[in-house]
Amino acid sequence: MTIWVTRWLPASLVITALACGSPAPPEEPKCDPGATPAALGPPAGARPGEPYRWLARSWQSPLGVTIRTYGLAIDGVPVFGRHEVEIYDARGQLAYRAGTGGAVLAALHDRGAAAWAAWQHPFASPRSEGRSDPLAHTTERAVWYYADGSVVPAVTTERLDLRGEPPVGEIVVRHAVTGAELARRGTLYELGGPEYLVYARDDGRPLPSLLGNTLPHPTGVPDGRVPSPVPQQSRRQSGVIAGLPDPWLPSPAKQTRGNNVVAFYDSLLNSAGKLVDPFDDMGNDTPEYGPEPDTLGHDFFATATGERFAFTYDPTKTVSEYFQDGAPGDPASPPSASDIAINAKIVQAFYDANWLHDYFYAAGYNEAAGTAQQSNYGRGGTQCDPVIVHAAFFTTFTFPGAEGQSPVLDIGLNSRSASRRDSAMDFTVLAHEWGHTLIGRLAGGTADSDALGKLQGMALHEGIADFIGMLVNVPGVDPLAAYPIGTYTNLDYIERRATLPPVEAPADAMYYGIRRYPYSLDVRKNPLTLRHIAVPPPTDMPYYNWKGRGPQLSEPHTTGEVFSQGLFQCFGNIVAAHAGADFESLRARMAQYLVAGLIAFPDHPSLLDARNAFLGVIRLTHPADDYPACRAGFATRGMGADALGPDRDFPTTNPTTLPPYDP
Repeated sequence: MTIWVTRWLPASLVITALACGSPAPPEEPKCDPGATPAALGPPAGARPGEPYRWLARSWQSPLGVTIRTYGLAIDGVPVFGRHEVEIYDARGQLAYRAGTGGAVLAALHDRGAAAWAAWQHPFASPRSEGRSDPLAHTTERAVWYYADGSVVPAVTTERLDLRGEPPVGEIVVRHAVTGAELARRGTLYELGGPEYLVYARDDGRPLPSLLGNTLPHPTGVPDGRVPSPVPQQSRRQSGVIAGLPDPWLPSPAKQTRGNNVVAFYDSLLNSAGKLVDPFDDMGNDTPEYGPEPDTLGHDFFATATGERFAFTYDPTKTVSEYFQDGAPGDPASPPSASDIAINAKIVQAFYDANWLHDYFYAAGYNEAAGTAQQSNYGRGGTQCDPVIVHAAFFTTFTFPGAEGQSPVLDIGLNSRSASRRDSAMDFTVLAHEWGHTLIGRLAGGTADSDALGKLQGMALHEGIADFIGMLVNVPGVDPLAAYPIGTYTNLDYIERRATLPPVEAPADAMYYGIRRYPYSLDVRKNPLTLRHIAVPPPTDMPYYNWKGRGPQLSEPHTTGEVFSQGLFQCFGNIVAAHAGADFESLRARMAQYLVAGLIAFPDHPSLLDARNAFLGVIRLTHPADDYPACRAGFATRGMGADALGPDRDFPTTNPTTLPPYDP
């Protein structure tokens, strides 16, 4: 599945029309997504122009460690792209520090008071200005830009234009006085009370897909066999995640419009009844595309009958399902709001995204860590930013959204599936997509929206999202088994571009999914190590060349597979180190490591920097067992203590050099 991600969601995509705080908190929150964090102001006694660090986040993990993220600022204006993280053990002792923030702050302090006095930003305070059109949106902010031991006043322009050819998502930093360009980064990455009728296990965890428990692959070899679909099951929130009192929906439940997730069908029909491709320039005919249903009446939520969201899905009729994937300008009739298949997809995506929210909330992704919720119930953090899910869309991509801005998941058709499968029915893909929101919120946080702005950061985004898709789906870790992701979504794979080699065994999507190899602890099933970010895999192990990405070693998904395999090897070793232990407890602990490790990421991490962040957290909490196990797992995949890899600044990315969008 081609996945698009941006960390800067247009302010117009923040829910404003929703009754803020629905379901109603004790006190209705006041939503101001453009507000400046109070901690950004100068500390007492600071002289004009004196640089200082500000506490962007202090978060305590369920593991017992505390992680603090510090940004840099001068006179209330942040320094772009610089932050520092500190990890404290359970005794409050500093155990780990990473990031460039400390070195930059020291360099600026060394310039002295005379230099500080000259650092005057032309804007009295940080500004945030945006346009209302979410498909062609520009936001500007005042920042300082650090280079060569000094800073210059600058303005960041964060631009999202999904109508261009190709579409553009970028952030440009320019000198605030001269207008000279200082930096440019691309921000697009190619890519679960009431009762719910869904595909889920007995314990409420969503199934990997409507094909049932397909992980690991039943035979461990590409045999072309596809299991039969399983029936949907009725599930309630109370039977899903214990110990979390916050309801997904208010009572009585009416629509899939809750505190954590807002899911609905988002139409691309304009007022003339014609399809508009949001990635093409159709002028003023472009329909509303955003968190609220449009005014044309074509958008709709799934609606409960007697507090029961029950729409029986028929997986034998996927070819005839409604998708708005016609050519731009084609006339089309909107689907009925009672369309069974679309409503079933809305409910499944709503359930899955809420389940993920609650599962990772228990792992530490709470209000203080930046979780996405309409109301934070007075527990801190920034609110009015629930996850938006557009179900039955014509493709699949994700905008993670910085804290205070709603992440948006567009979940829908895989155009490479001849049987027209929808990713809403594949929890490995939906969890990957939702994982991008987790990664975007935790890595850097409010201190640094550019934390994963370079090519290795893009690869980490994709690789860690893959690992999230596996972590929440696998029933255990068999050292000889194969664990693919995206198998249901990619059923009946077809390649539409004649310029690429013929597809290898399209019937084997159940074994390969949407990656070169299934993930596995067995190097005979997945041979990838760190060296394979620079050299092709072994010639005696042919890979699945989905979308022709396989030979492109620096493509973010392709590079990301290497890091994801390292994380999976780490997790598998931890499970093996606790033979006979409860697997669910080990899975939950790995989720805690994941949340804490992401928060501990330095700015612009390399793959090895990311490894260090995860190992640092694990070493502080389980030094005798999990730490050596995880360390050995990374070493198995070429990321041991003596590993050498590209540094964080190599290579830089330019959005104009990235492949065009390919749904």
